[in-house]
Amino acid sequence: QSQNEPRKKVRYRDQYIKFAYSSHFPFNLLNQENRCPWDQTLVFRNIQTRACAGRGGIKRGELLEDGTRTEWWAQLGEMRFEVTSRIRIDGEFEYHTHVVDSPVEAIGKGIEIVEGSYPLGLMSGEKLEQDNAAAWQLIRSSSNGHLIVTWNVAGYEKIEVTTSFDEDSPRSVNAVYRYMAVNALRANVAATRISLTSLHYASPRPFNKREILLRGAQLVANRKATGFDGN
Repeated sequence: QSQNEPRKKVRYRDQYIKFAYSSHFPFNLLNQENRCPWDQTLVFRNIQTRACAGRGGIKRGELLEDGTRTEWWAQLGEMRFEVTSRIRIDGEFEYHTHVVDSPVEAIGKGIEIVEGSYPLGLMSGEKLEQDNAAAWQLIRSSSNGHLIVTWNVAGYEKIEVTTSFDEDSPRSVNAVYRYMAVNALRANVAATRISLTSLHYASPRPFNKREILLRGAQLVANRKATGFDGN
């Protein structure tokens, strides 16, 4: 996925901008020019107009021993954002780091950066199970036990659960399920360079919550100790 890029920018965009894929957590797609799903990707969103822009093209990408590193760009109106994303995979955990270079005209203009987890597919009428603390958000399917946890490691201002992507009319957006939920990390564009770091866990047969949170805390501590900066 370090060099994955759609040939047709709208029709196939949403299928090709994900950082990673899982058959247990099927992706979402809108195929709408001014809207963009943010599951397993990073998007730029105008808070007032709700217009979104995902990855528009790739400058450079490479496959590494433990994941990928990609230099890419996104275009939201007249504003172009340059991003370097480093995805590190450790079993069912993924450590994401992004360095975002924003144009001056985007600062303080109601533009936000949104990164999503894998989507959690839900059946009709299914109740979503949630749990959270200041730095993490957990969602679980009550029907099959599939579980997703997302940590805000650094840079994001909040984390919340979203069930839609500002589509113009209510409709099913998941490739398999009628309904879905995504952990969403959000940060306003307040500087020309922003560093964002998050940790994600997704499993169809998860460990118990205590083990997941303990392992997540260990991974974050290890990364901070080594001074990992996304390069």
